[in-house]
Amino acid sequence: MALPALLAALLLAILCALLWTAHRSNLKRQALAVELFRQDALNRASSLEYFFTERRNDMDLLAESPAVLAYFGNVAMGMSASYGLLESARQVESQFAKTLADKRLGGRPVFTCIALLDDKGRVVAAADRGRDPPGAGDGPRFGAEDAVERGGMSWSLAPGPQGAAREILLRRTVAVAGRDAGTLAARLSLDVVLGEFLAPRASDPPRYCLAFEQREVVCAGGQDVAYPEALKSGESQVTAIQAKGAAGRLGVAAEVEGTPLTFFSTVSQASLQVQSAWPLTLFAGLASLLLLTGSGLLVKVRLERAAVEARLEEKALAEREIVRRMEEFDALFDGLPGYAFTKDAGGRYVGANAAFCRAVGIPLEELAGRRDDEIFPPEIAQGYMRDDRLLLSGRRDFLETEETIPDNGRMVSVSTRKLALRHSDGALGGLIGLGFDITERKRIESELREAKELVEERVRLRTGELAVANAKLQDEMREREKAHREISLILEAVSAVLAGVDAQGRVLRWNTAAANAFQLPAAEALGRPFTALPLPWDWAAAFKPVEECRRTGRTAKASSVWYERAEGGDGFLVVTVSPLAADGADAAGYLLLAEDVTDIQFLEAQLAQAAKLEAIGQLAAGIAHEINTPAQYVGDSVSFLQDAFADYQRLSALARRLRDEPGLAAARGPALAARQLEDMDDDFLAEETPRTFARIFDGLGRISSIVSAMKRFSYSGGDLKKPVDLAQAIENTLVISRNEWKYVADVITDFDPDLGETPCLAGDISQVLLNVIVNAAHAIGESVGNTGEKGLITVRTRRVGDKAVVSVQDTGPGIPESVGERVFNLFFTTKEVGKGTGQGLAIAHDIVVNKHGGTIRFESEPGKGTTFFIALPLGG
Repeated sequence: MALPALLAALLLAILCALLWTAHRSNLKRQALAVELFRQDALNRASSLEYFFTERRNDMDLLAESPAVLAYFGNVAMGMSASYGLLESARQVESQFAKTLADKRLGGRPVFTCIALLDDKGRVVAAADRGRDPPGAGDGPRFGAEDAVERGGMSWSLAPGPQGAAREILLRRTVAVAGRDAGTLAARLSLDVVLGEFLAPRASDPPRYCLAFEQREVVCAGGQDVAYPEALKSGESQVTAIQAKGAAGRLGVAAEVEGTPLTFFSTVSQASLQVQSAWPLTLFAGLASLLLLTGSGLLVKVRLERAAVEARLEEKALAEREIVRRMEEFDALFDGLPGYAFTKDAGGRYVGANAAFCRAVGIPLEELAGRRDDEIFPPEIAQGYMRDDRLLLSGRRDFLETEETIPDNGRMVSVSTRKLALRHSDGALGGLIGLGFDITERKRIESELREAKELVEERVRLRTGELAVANAKLQDEMREREKAHREISLILEAVSAVLAGVDAQGRVLRWNTAAANAFQLPAAEALGRPFTALPLPWDWAAAFKPVEECRRTGRTAKASSVWYERAEGGDGFLVVTVSPLAADGADAAGYLLLAEDVTDIQFLEAQLAQAAKLEAIGQLAAGIAHEINTPAQYVGDSVSFLQDAFADYQRLSALARRLRDEPGLAAARGPALAARQLEDMDDDFLAEETPRTFARIFDGLGRISSIVSAMKRFSYSGGDLKKPVDLAQAIENTLVISRNEWKYVADVITDFDPDLGETPCLAGDISQVLLNVIVNAAHAIGESVGNTGEKGLITVRTRRVGDKAVVSVQDTGPGIPESVGERVFNLFFTTKEVGKGTGQGLAIAHDIVVNKHGGTIRFESEPGKGTTFFIALPLGG
């Protein structure tokens, strides 16, 4: 009877436990339903937050779009509203219309209207879905009287058009150049928001609502309610809502971050109740109690039998496990690397692996039970047994030794480690040993010792060699330091400005001449970027050779670079830039050398002026002759007019006499007048007098043209390049040099009508033309001599690319090849002593190349003549 009573009590306890478990499960399910209701509200609030964040991004993109910024930029520039602003507003409206079309939610447009307002609140551009575009008078549609600021925008609720659902009005300030230029406004339909995020999804759904500032409430389905007082705490927890005359409801609220909106949901408490399952559980428990009571005894018998069978099976499994583990240990022990063995407490072998058995030449079956003195030679066995006694006596627990043992007829070095084995009670039960063949390691160690000794010997020898080399290096370093000091002294002694610049553009060297010339000490220049130095010079001209040197890797030069001298006044430098690089390496920097040539340029200017005066002096006699010829026949013509005037005076006297004596005039007047006209040869005077006046004017014109040409030739025009008509300059030069060439050559001019004016120094270019033309006349004079024949000088102008080219061709004897390279050298001449100074072509070369950046060259064929080509840049 005890067992059935015990089973009944057990079943009753189980039944109570089941009932309690069912009750707890109901409570958990109800709590889960409430939590799911809360999570649904939070998820919907999060979706609304993401939705309005996207709308805020849309407003930011529109406010900062190029079209909107361009419109307010045009407003700031004062652009006309009927022209530029109208087109700009159309572009803004096009941008708004595209946004209306692109931004959709659930297939429906998000925005109903987007507008741009000026600083006075007037609509200047708008796009309206399904309605006529707002005009300037629609500004109140976008007003924000009860607006709330959130997330950089103002928010307000506005009535929809023509009774439609209310809309959310968003406004954002448009800032241009740090000031508020206007406002971007947009309206969102609450129908779209409610339909997408607040639509019910069950037969007895929660009611979803949106509250603006917890005041105005809009709910899905159009049934607006007041905001529950119980939800105004701001905590997102499920709260009971008390409502008069209504069943109990639960509610939860969640703020939509970044907006003035609060999402809340309410649901009836009954919809969240979970039906209890305890009656079914009670019935199942009672049935189970009857069933278990009837089978109790049968279970007891079977349990006892099963326990006996389980103990027998467990014992068999344990025995099999022991055998398996022994087999695994034997396999593991046999597979150990090296020589493995075990001994009992008496020092007799119990087991060994295959390597140990092979080494001693005894199978494991014969090895078991033997001692070391029965296996190894006495001298080896005694050492093994002594070590075993240390471990088996308990004086040592671990021992490591090295010895040499025989292994299949060869001696090997072995490192053996032995470990005492203790039982669970601490008593010694034997030992285990493991030996490793270290023969190869010993050999390597021996070789390493020998190698170390060899390396140490080599290091000793090398150390001696390095000591000698170091002494030589010290001597060389001292020599280099001495040379460096000498070079530094030489560079400091250089009178020209010298600056060294590395590959990064920093100043590495700044000599005394540079410090004095630019009043910049070396301490302030070294290490700084060269282009950042406050140097009072023409940076554009000075940096051209630097750029050319970097580009080509070759030395470059610039002449006449202006700078302000330390003592005041203008100075000029010749700047030479050379690359700094080791042999076969890329340029590591450059060396800039600038030499003051102010005094030299002054002397060159004086020399050029002297050469010009010399040329004018040489031409003076010819010019005087050219002027004297027309002056002479002007004088002859004046003498003729003087004689004619005397005849006309006598005729005038006769006329006055006849006027005063009427009787004489009546009697002899005609005869006297006829005789007087015959004496003065009136017909000849009437014919010749106009011709005489023409000759006088022609002579005066020739004199005037020569004088004008001289004036134009002598006019320098200053140091600035001005547009010059090269054809006119050539004509002037031919006029003043006419006496040099008219007896020996004819001149042909061929001017390019499309050449136009060329920027140059008029006086200097006239001197170049004069020198070349006079040289051509002299060369032809040498060729024709006194034969009376004439040569030919041809002067042409052409435009070739970006240059104006003047060519002067003569039919003289040509220039010999042996002197061709020295033609432009100063003081070199092929003329006889006293007929040439050797300055003309040298000065011409300096003027064309250095002052104008052009070129001057010649082509010559002995016996046929020479042609000089002068090319001037049209760009100045």
